[in-house]
Amino acid sequence: MVTSASDRVVFWLDEDDNIVRVNDVWDRFALANEGEGCSAGYVLGRRLRDFICGETTQILLDTLIVRARALKTPFDRGYRCDSPTTKRFMQMRIVPEEEGLRFEHWVVRTEPMRAPVRFVHAGLDVECVVRCSMCNRLSQPHGWSEPDATSGLPSPQHVIYGVCPDCQHALGLPRVLA
Repeated sequence: MVTSASDRVVFWLDEDDNIVRVNDVWDRFALANEGEGCSAGYVLGRRLRDFICGETTQILLDTLIVRARALKTPFDRGYRCDSPTTKRFMQMRIVPEEEGLRFEHWVVRTEPMRAPVRFVHAGLDVECVVRCSMCNRLSQPHGWSEPDATSGLPSPQHVIYGVCPDCQHALGLPRVLA
């Protein structure tokens, strides 16, 4: 299980955004988090975009990739990668390299969920809520709230992915992606 900054999950993209290599922590993290379908053998040689849910999140990732390649300097971004029982506050570093990009991910801290929360990516034909791809908060009529603070939602909750206004602002993006 990945629990600290020393346990970094790392993958490399080529110039066409194909995943060409992963480190030895990759499979341990996937298996510890019900990610059997994301093992190294399954992801290698495939485009990163194949594993990103939601058009808005894909646009965000494309923006980060273009930024990394254009500026040719590493940069970090915080995000959340929760399990059903744990809030995981993560850090991502994108590092331009001669033959592509290196993505490093590590856990900054964790907190327990008040109650287990499960999500399923839904199509537009299913009643669902928007889940922020960066902070994992859910769009509610009264604003954006933590997933375990929202009562009355079915489990698993059907979601589509977007980026909340707070995360758009933190990333320096115009508030149009939610």
